[in-house]
Amino acid sequence: MLSERFEGFGSWEDAGIARRDDAAAFGDRGVAELPLGFELDPGSLALNQYAGTDPRRAVVDFFKSASFYDLHMSALRGIDDSDPAMRPDRLGPHGEHLGHILGRIAELDPDAKETLDAYLSAMIPNAIGLDQRSELDGTVSAVEGRFAAKSGDTELKVQRWALSEGTLRLGGILAALLQPHVFDGAIPFIGIEEPEKALHPPKLGLLYEILAAASQNTQVMVTTQSPDLLDNKEARPEHILAVENIDAATVVGPLDEVGCSLFNDKILTLTELLRVGSMHPARVNPETEGPDGEPA
Repeated sequence: MLSERFEGFGSWEDAGIARRDDAAAFGDRGVAELPLGFELDPGSLALNQYAGTDPRRAVVDFFKSASFYDLHMSALRGIDDSDPAMRPDRLGPHGEHLGHILGRIAELDPDAKETLDAYLSAMIPNAIGLDQRSELDGTVSAVEGRFAAKSGDTELKVQRWALSEGTLRLGGILAALLQPHVFDGAIPFIGIEEPEKALHPPKLGLLYEILAAASQNTQVMVTTQSPDLLDNKEARPEHILAVENIDAATVVGPLDEVGCSLFNDKILTLTELLRVGSMHPARVNPETEGPDGEPA
């Protein structure tokens, strides 16, 4: 999602980028355009053709440093038999190298690993932690969970194939938010697609709190259609960009004045606004209109 401002180098206009309805145009008169919907990832060679001198280079560097996640069960549950010397210290976009990242968190930042396990325990019944499992002298990496036994005085180790989808997905989200490069500034932005998948709805309000806490270390944005994710007293209208299809166009913007008023007057919560379909983006035409279509 293109944002009006990115921390560290100001606005898109400062970077020589013109905003259009269907593209972000780089350079004078849009000499080169990056169409909206173009797939961006840290390894995208196409990004380099849009990089000129500073400050445009800052935009490209930002996208190449950011991490975007659409977690897949095959990656989260899979065996990582890649060359141990070549494994990245960054969780893969689908959850690749989860076991390795859990191991690196435990090695480099025990406090972050303790936080990860505490969050997991709070959201997954009987869970104690999620760890790396190394096999064949460390050449193979996978994930294993620790759970409380019924007797309460021992731990049970649960292998990757027996872990629930919710446990693995939450583990992937937590590893993404607490991986070492989040804290050293190498990952300035994290985007996560539908983090609520496979998680128990009553616990999703806590997930919002986890995401908000992670935003103290890096910029965090998630896409969601879940009202339950907003069931947290810390959720605020200013945290939200609403998305709506209007006249065959996708409109993204801050919550409109009506929605903000309903929330501020305590008529509806953000959860209720989304559930009843009253969460709409403010519409702005910078040439003729102000917020919500009012004449400028």
